[in-house]
Amino acid sequence: LHVRSRRQRQMCIRDRPNIIRKKTLKTLNSQGYGRHSEAELLVIADTHFSALSTLLGDKTYFFGDNISTFDVIAYAFLAEFISADLTNSFNGQAKQYDNLVRYCQGIEQQYYSGK
Repeated sequence: LHVRSRRQRQMCIRDRPNIIRKKTLKTLNSQGYGRHSEAELLVIADTHFSALSTLLGDKTYFFGDNISTFDVIAYAFLAEFISADLTNSFNGQAKQYDNLVRYCQGIEQQYYSGK
């Protein structure tokens, strides 16, 4: 059992945000996202938005008239960008796809309206 002095405990608490930040940056870098500029990440995100928009087309759900597991996962991904009350370039890019916006709104009305 190692007993730390009050000063040692304070230093550990003070340094914790830096340690967490370094670990987060290391993880992002190892996943590849930390190696790209914001502009490059925006292009990557737009590629994903475009692919989902094309797949959805004018349909209510991605694979028919009934919601599927894919719809649940796609909504979770898209809601971060479309339904979140944030203003940034990623959210703005996602909101340019009208069918994806309608898709999110439809799911929110159907499943989260409190009916």
